[in-house]
Amino acid sequence: MRKAKQNRRLPGVRTRSGTRGAVVCLVTMLAAAPLEAGVITFPVGAPVTYNYQTAIWTVERGSFVFWRYGGLSINQAANGAIHAGGLLVGPLAEGSEFAEILRVHARGAPFRLESIKVAERNYTTGLRLIVYARDAITQTSFDVELPFDLDMQTYDAFDMIAIDSRFTSVDYVSIQIESPFVDPVFAPYIIDEFVATILCPADLDGDDVVGLSDLAGLLANFGSGTLPEDGDLDGDGDVDLSDLSALLGAFGTVCG
Repeated sequence: MRKAKQNRRLPGVRTRSGTRGAVVCLVTMLAAAPLEAGVITFPVGAPVTYNYQTAIWTVERGSFVFWRYGGLSINQAANGAIHAGGLLVGPLAEGSEFAEILRVHARGAPFRLESIKVAERNYTTGLRLIVYARDAITQTSFDVELPFDLDMQTYDAFDMIAIDSRFTSVDYVSIQIESPFVDPVFAPYIIDEFVATILCPADLDGDDVVGLSDLAGLLANFGSGTLPEDGDLDGDGDVDLSDLSALLGAFGTVCG
């Protein structure tokens, strides 16, 4: 899943000598929604949307988007320590392992995945959650296996940073349920909490907001900068259009 770097020409932006960054900046300021961080929960009544053209079910919680090709709802039932609420990821009647995967992103912003609190709803032996992620800088993928405790009346809490430090900076996460004894596994589970913090490599001046001063700093180093503080957001050793695109995509982000 390695994503090749592309220096795409942005609308209204020329290379070095003719950058019309102000135009793009104004458009982005109008379109960008502020991002936030913290404990993401799924209370009863949280909206679940369905796109008939793509057959995708989506739950949006702040800046985070959880989507799947079916089987997404908000848990309505309490059972033991399990309370009403939580993202219920159900099995598909007619699906594939690809369709079963739950995907999570923060609208392109990198984030730190602190922890996940999940309850299994199936007694299948060896049931485990496979969490795939993509490193926000290197764009390389990795995965971890999270074993369930086989108690459907309690939540399992997983400290993702302690399990793998690469979760400190990711831009995409996908979740799939598996068992070494049953393949494929179509079993339901409930995500009670998804604790994540939006990261701000584009906050060049350190004021916890990606704003005009950060854009000005990047443009001042455009074509000549080599360091993250110069605006090299993708870590490839220069400040170019891909870095400008990343900053504009994060414009308005409240960091924390």
